[in-house]
Amino acid sequence: MDDLARDGIPPKQLLAGLSLKPEDLRQEGATVPFDKLATLFERAADLTGDDLIGFNRGIRRRFQRIGALAYVGLSAPTMRDMIKNIARYSQVFSDAVIINVDELDETGTLRWHFDIPVSIKRRQYLEFGAVVMVLAQRQITNRNFPLYEVCLSHPRNAGVEKFDRFFGCQTYFGARDNRLVFRQEDLDLPLMTRDEDLLPVLQQHCEDILNRKSEHRTTLVSRLERALVDRLANGSAKQDVIAANLGMSSRSLSRHLAKENTTFQKVLDNLRQAPADRYLTDSELSQSEIAFLLGYSSLSSFSTAYRRWNGAPPGDKRRNLTG
Repeated sequence: MDDLARDGIPPKQLLAGLSLKPEDLRQEGATVPFDKLATLFERAADLTGDDLIGFNRGIRRRFQRIGALAYVGLSAPTMRDMIKNIARYSQVFSDAVIINVDELDETGTLRWHFDIPVSIKRRQYLEFGAVVMVLAQRQITNRNFPLYEVCLSHPRNAGVEKFDRFFGCQTYFGARDNRLVFRQEDLDLPLMTRDEDLLPVLQQHCEDILNRKSEHRTTLVSRLERALVDRLANGSAKQDVIAANLGMSSRSLSRHLAKENTTFQKVLDNLRQAPADRYLTDSELSQSEIAFLLGYSSLSSFSTAYRRWNGAPPGDKRRNLTG
């Protein structure tokens, strides 16, 4: 934040409305709620005009500043163990980041998503986190290994070549999910920071915290959004289908959503609206392709919905950008 101030961005402007003070960000290992952290990254990108601010910050970030979570990873014997430790104990430090390593041993795949409302933009922070993770792994194995595949769920047009060079492979934006795919031989690289004495101490500390925390349950809206995302493009984002997936009837789902002051259709519209704007502004996808990705049966259905949200057809959005 101090370097942003040197660039002429006052801390007051950066932190406006977030209930944060400058000292909250300066402390080593400071904990900031994920929604506020993601908003800070997006706001910094807007205020500086640097659309690659997450990437640029990531390549300069010291992994150790993440705190105890970093050290429970750094003390592991291999890179594979490091990733598994971070995945297991990430919930100790943040309920917002969900890491899946089920496919790590078989295909080298690490997946992750953010258990937050889709209305919260997180593009810059997502890019920041992916870069920090890979950079740290290269540093502590002393190997500048390339990845096999990188997929990020948000669209991006400009600066893609920087990601390709950094990751050592093609980076796919606008993907179905976020994933890093490693080569198996790289996952078995030993860590120079491994510490067989410290590791069990840190693991026990994290296990104690996990045991003390109440069972993590996402809000119904977040669970619904996640289920909808998985089904948008194949046309199965229907209330009865989703309700069954969530273990309840369609009527019960409606009743529970009403308690959260929303409806199935409102959640679905909110889920579609944010990515619709991003696809139109940050990708070269045709409107028909965007309609398909968002689960609409036709371009006209998408256009009608977009006009309802914004008072103008989607074509106007692109014409305003190019004209």
